[in-house]
Amino acid sequence: MGAAAQDVLKPAILHLGRMDTKISSFLSKCRFGQTEAGSVGISVICPMTEDDDGENRRLELFEDKTEETSFTRQITRKVFRNIQKLKSRIDDGQYNLAETSKENGISANFYDALLGMNLRQEGIRVDFMPEWAPCLKMEESLPQRISLTHHYYQLIHATVTQLKGNIRKYRKITGRIKRLEAAADIESRNAGKVSVVYVDDTNRAKTVVVTLDKDDYNRAIEAHTKGWYVEVIGAMRDGHSREIECESFNVI
Repeated sequence: MGAAAQDVLKPAILHLGRMDTKISSFLSKCRFGQTEAGSVGISVICPMTEDDDGENRRLELFEDKTEETSFTRQITRKVFRNIQKLKSRIDDGQYNLAETSKENGISANFYDALLGMNLRQEGIRVDFMPEWAPCLKMEESLPQRISLTHHYYQLIHATVTQLKGNIRKYRKITGRIKRLEAAADIESRNAGKVSVVYVDDTNRAKTVVVTLDKDDYNRAIEAHTKGWYVEVIGAMRDGHSREIECESFNVI
């Protein structure tokens, strides 16, 4: 569910670094349900919430809301949609799941999470069965049960390896912000550039420029004001202006 939440908030082939605080907050509110004696099933109960100016507000029974405003429904729907897509592709003999990932926004992190459900073991079967809250109407039809077996393991494993193929090109930079640059008009500001000073492996101070979206740029402003450290993960580009293609930005 954490990987699916990342796919919803910031779609990417590979999510690096810390999870967004909004996702961590959501996951902390989820609970394991009661399991019957001898059962091998795990029930996960997710409180129905909506995205209210960046905060998760709990929905009450039969509120007049749509799936688009419910953060919980976006995540749970994404989980089952991802599994349905990859399963149907394999069942149809279309084994290029990396292409499926690009088309449907399924990250390597999500495939990795599936591999952690013991699919390596022969004879295993994992059933995913959603039970949707009545306070929010479903706007699409999803299967009531989706099953994955050991038969799918090799293709999922190969896809993770393929999607992570460029991981060594990425670097993690930890430092402090020395410069902020963005449009003066806040209403028209969709992104901004940040210069981060860090110490490299030779103990030399270096500066890297990173372009951030509006939300991350606002967090960078606060980090700069309070002198907090930031962490940037992405592909480094050397040139006249040293830049990094940001995949993950976090305030430490």
